[in-house]
Amino acid sequence: MQQVSTELRTIGLRLQLLDIAGKVPSPLPIAELRQHLATAQILATNTALLSRKFTHGHGNNPSEHTSKAMAELESAVAHTREAVHSFRETVSIAMSPAPKPGTLAASSHEWGLVINHADGRGHLLRASDAVTRAAQHVETHHSVEQYIAQMRGTVPRRPDSPPRSHR
Repeated sequence: MQQVSTELRTIGLRLQLLDIAGKVPSPLPIAELRQHLATAQILATNTALLSRKFTHGHGNNPSEHTSKAMAELESAVAHTREAVHSFRETVSIAMSPAPKPGTLAASSHEWGLVINHADGRGHLLRASDAVTRAAQHVETHHSVEQYIAQMRGTVPRRPDSPPRSHR
């Protein structure tokens, strides 16, 4: 989960529209904006696969913390889908005919690009936060399991650790 969270955050911060001066570049980098959309689509697919795999692996009666992790992963999936939508809107605006410079329509066109692109980045960052919270719930679940097992005198094996050999 941490790998997906880090990837979402890193890419969300890396995808830039504005130049170093904080302006929309001219001409618009349409190929780059299309790549932002493709990247968001890959992230959305990866996040959905993570959520599906996690949910499938935890049966029909999950613990409270596992349920919270599932809800956070569902939230992450929703955010990545919204990011795809926002980047698709950005590309659509970028590919539409540019209005005459200096007009209200030109200003609206530029702000549409900026707002949709920033919204897409924001959704990727929120998805990253949701995946991080999911991982924290999983860790809490394992900590509770270990505590209960210690109280009973048995220690459960974590899913990511190899089974102990009995000698």
